[in-house]
Amino acid sequence: MRYCWPVGFNWTQEDGFFGYLGGSSNGEDVCQIYSFGGRDLDQGFQLSREPVLQAGPEAYDAAGMVSAATVLHEGTYYMFYVGFRRWEPGPYARYSQNHTVNLATSTDGVSWTKHPDNPLPVNLTAPGVVGEVAAQVVGSRVHLWINDWYDDLGQSAVGYYIFEPDVPAHP
Repeated sequence: MRYCWPVGFNWTQEDGFFGYLGGSSNGEDVCQIYSFGGRDLDQGFQLSREPVLQAGPEAYDAAGMVSAATVLHEGTYYMFYVGFRRWEPGPYARYSQNHTVNLATSTDGVSWTKHPDNPLPVNLTAPGVVGEVAAQVVGSRVHLWINDWYDDLGQSAVGYYIFEPDVPAHP
């Protein structure tokens, strides 16, 4: 197993540590999402053997995922994740390209279903340049913070969005 990067991390008094890692089985050229968990940092983590969220077959996350934020709202887990279409060669290493923000839901945090309207329409600038995503439940809404590129600023900045799970039609 090769791990690409951490994509989410949580802690609760009841369950201890729980989160997600981007990784791939040896020989695969995708970065999928695997779960991990444990009660105590000194004892290490239990890692899932199979991805809990697989890359593709949709184009928006065909090569994998680079960031994720998971929240629990009224018995449903919402995973907002940044997927990407392809790898690009660089001078020293390859990098992910064509990022989008997507949504998957779960009732148990293990089996996930991708939202049929992915990718979510949350980037404010050129498509494919979003970076990280963070999420927090406040009342009946999920607040999202998404790193994006803003041409008028000439730099990256954090965009703010509200997702309402109880509103029947998204986006």
